[in-house]
Amino acid sequence: MSMKKSIHAFVRTPFVKHVATLQAGRFFSVGCGFLSSIIYARYLGISGFGQYAVVLAFVGTMGMFTNLGQQAALTTFLAESYGRKDYKKMHSVCRYYASCSLIAAMLLIIFAVLSPFFTSWIYSDEIIGKLAILVFASSLLEFPFSYVSIVLQVTRKIRILTIIENAKIVLQLGLSVLFLILGYGVAGILFGSLLGAFAFLCIALIIYPKIQREHKLPTWREMSQIRNDKEIWKYWKDGFWIALDKNIGNLYPTVFLFILSISTSEAIVGLVRLAFKLASLPTAFSLSSISRLSSSVLPEVAGRGTEVLKKSVKKLVIYSIEIHSLLTLGAISCVPIV
Repeated sequence: MSMKKSIHAFVRTPFVKHVATLQAGRFFSVGCGFLSSIIYARYLGISGFGQYAVVLAFVGTMGMFTNLGQQAALTTFLAESYGRKDYKKMHSVCRYYASCSLIAAMLLIIFAVLSPFFTSWIYSDEIIGKLAILVFASSLLEFPFSYVSIVLQVTRKIRILTIIENAKIVLQLGLSVLFLILGYGVAGILFGSLLGAFAFLCIALIIYPKIQREHKLPTWREMSQIRNDKEIWKYWKDGFWIALDKNIGNLYPTVFLFILSISTSEAIVGLVRLAFKLASLPTAFSLSSISRLSSSVLPEVAGRGTEVLKKSVKKLVIYSIEIHSLLTLGAISCVPIV
């Protein structure tokens, strides 16, 4: 009976329920990502898929210079201030995100303009750079949507978050496959992704005002009014170290694929990218949702006191081990079949 009660308590834990919701969405999104790689490889052929992989490797490496840590910093500090109901700090961290995203957007525009020159020099192929412009343009449109996604995560609207994120994935995949079938090749895939990003930029702009009023967050207009706020500069400093940590973590496989793309054929790069997709399935399925949700839960809990934080961390470790163990065993069984 005690075992049954323990399992029942485990399942009813809010954190576990939210992780389960995110995990369901994650299964879907990772499945779509893997399916897209297979479809793209079949339609483009190994050479065409290799060109697609080279474009992503180039953009991913350049993107490390535009990652200023604003998304991770927003998640951490907004969750902390939201947990304490400190509306002044909530407004400050949101304005920080807006100012940081503005700088990142300027860098993306610069890289987009210069990318054909870079790729002519690196690969002796200007086409790679022109295709990269479409990816940089998609990234430009992502800032408002990323902001709204983080707000939904922090305010525990996990179901809505899961629905809109997966709807975006489906739309982008559907448009990309449509353009691919119509014969537009790699450009069609990237343009489909760009159109999907634009559609959900509009959705983010539409749904945010209701969330903003409910949780006393700044309006879009207030976020655009950058003030001489000391808190913002503090977030900039912390965001820098968060970005450094994230970028170091992304060196593999992003930079590895970029270096590989310089030294070998596009076909090889495409095959290696497919291999990475398959190899990363267990981790993508099991750890990402726990890590993502805990990044907003723990800062919020920290605002309730040290003892509450200690208990929450203990539960997080135990539940994470249990969830990860179950999903890993499932992955061990399924991956060889896949």
